[in-house]
Amino acid sequence: MQLKAAQNAMRTAHVGGAPGVLVSGVVWVAAGLVWARSDVAQAFVVLFFGGMAIVPIGLFIARVLLRAPKPVQANPLDRLGLESTFSLFAGLLIAYVLLPISPAFVFPIMAITIGARYFIFRTIYGDGLFWALGTALTAVGVSTVLGFVTWPTNIAVVVGVIEVAFAIVVFVRSRQCDP
Repeated sequence: MQLKAAQNAMRTAHVGGAPGVLVSGVVWVAAGLVWARSDVAQAFVVLFFGGMAIVPIGLFIARVLLRAPKPVQANPLDRLGLESTFSLFAGLLIAYVLLPISPAFVFPIMAITIGARYFIFRTIYGDGLFWALGTALTAVGVSTVLGFVTWPTNIAVVVGVIEVAFAIVVFVRSRQCDP
């Protein structure tokens, strides 16, 4: 399978990646709301368990609600998506270790981790918009760690809103590309 054909198949089966990005954004907003009412540790639990639901809920939205076809078998880019998940474990471990030591860095580290993973989605879906999303989330995380920015709300909400906005743009673009 050629790269362009594999990317097209992934875009079609996953509606450009929009459902997964949307679910991720909702999970981040939910974590941010828990953080606003409670603490970073409880918000991290929401992000952790909500993060495990992103793929199944995203697939449900794509298949059932948006009626996207099932992925093409033997698409090598499908494996790349799974393989890139392992980098999340490193970010989760670092964030978890920082939880009692430096809770202010937990969500910025996760934003950097998620942002870095989105760079890979450029190859998976063939859409340069994922470089912009990766850059935005990484910049939010780095600027927070370095103290360059004070957000009007916690960083989890900021990341979630960015992801939801990008999901809308990705969805609209995926529909414009449909025959």
